Amino acid sequence: MFMIAKYEDRLAFFKYKSGTIHFDMALDLCEYFQQNPYNVKNKIYDPLLISLYTIYAKPFKQKKEIRLEEKNIPEGYLEFHKRLIALRDKFSAHSDIDFEIPLTKSEFISMNEVTTFTTNGVSTFGISIFKPNAVFLDTIKELCTKLKISCEKEALTLWKKYYSGVKVPDGIMNVNISKLDGPLLVDHPSTSLKSAATFYSEIQTKKI
Repeated sequence: MFMIAKYEDRLAFFKYKSGTIHFDMALDLCEYFQQNPYNVKNKIYDPLLISLYTIYAKPFKQKKEIRLEEKNIPEGYLEFHKRLIALRDKFSAHSDIDFEIPLTKSEFISMNEVTTFTTNGVSTFGISIFKPNAVFLDTIKELCTKLKISCEKEALTLWKKYYSGVKVPDGIMNVNISKLDGPLLVDHPSTSLKSAATFYSEIQTKKI
């Protein structure tokens, strides 16, 4: 029998573990872009780039109880963080016609355009994509690394509080964010199904 965990601790553990995972995913994407310079023939480059801003921002876009806040941003990175959130809010997750980036103090370029390139009378259409340069990618990696380390530290403190010296059984479990009293981890709904394959088909049909 696992120890009953405070509701606030369970929410915090969810928040920091979710943050750790998402920042790790963002780091993987940054490394991919650094190892694979832009090539028009790489059809997954642009979709992955759009997902980078969404994945980075997700821990800050959860409901209030389980989201990271600006106070969690390391010193010196707040303005850069706000730029990433703007890219998520106005470009990758939503399309705001008025979203612009400055070219000079008086000139701006829209980041939500449908453009066309015509050659020999044949028109090809596309959309604007903000492609980060090497410095931008390095800064994202620095920020994500610091956030990941911070989240891991907070999550580990809570884990040790409830599971130090405790053997967790094999299988799939969920972080428990129910308002009802309970342990930090509870059995995953898939444990009542015959196989993991069934579990994934259930997710698709029930749209959980």
